[in-house]
Amino acid sequence: MSTEALAVAIDALLPQLQCRACGHAGCLPYAEAISRGEAGIDRCPPGGDALLDALAALTGLPRPPVVTGPAWAGPRRFRIDPTACIGCTKCLAVCPVDAIVGAARQMHDILAAECNGCGLCLPPCPVDCIHPEPAAEPESALVLRWRLRHAAQHARRAREETTGPLLEEVPADAAERRERVQAAITRARAARRAGDSTTG
Repeated sequence: MSTEALAVAIDALLPQLQCRACGHAGCLPYAEAISRGEAGIDRCPPGGDALLDALAALTGLPRPPVVTGPAWAGPRRFRIDPTACIGCTKCLAVCPVDAIVGAARQMHDILAAECNGCGLCLPPCPVDCIHPEPAAEPESALVLRWRLRHAAQHARRAREETTGPLLEEVPADAAERRERVQAAITRARAARRAGDSTTG
């Protein structure tokens, strides 16, 4: 089997969360690194032991005893708290499957049917308005859709590097951004206090 064919076969086994826990920019780059002998088969926490077995059988490499990398919380989806979102667009920029919709200075939302649960949207959110929820194990059709959506996004971004984005983001004034962040934090704290008083 050629290196290219092996990479395609490995990619077909990966969970397509594009979460980067393996240290690569997505599932296909990781598959390509394995096929070239530049990465081990033990770097995909979402795939777990079942993926280790499958990759060892496919590649003929020794089966590592455990998966390395960050702990994985299991299948999940994310939602955005509309009372706290400030429309900063930071989560839009990092979603690998374009599952977040919104515009600058407007509330964002996550398309539940498209969210792959990778968690890449959490670190850049300045007001912690994105929350995880448990989800069922994805079906193969959904895994395929994540692969196609990620490939489409990659192609679009490569095109934009040459032609520029179709819509230019309107930058917010720095002082206004700080005010909006502070207002969102105040709202979130008030909502938390109200919840505590209700349950207390």
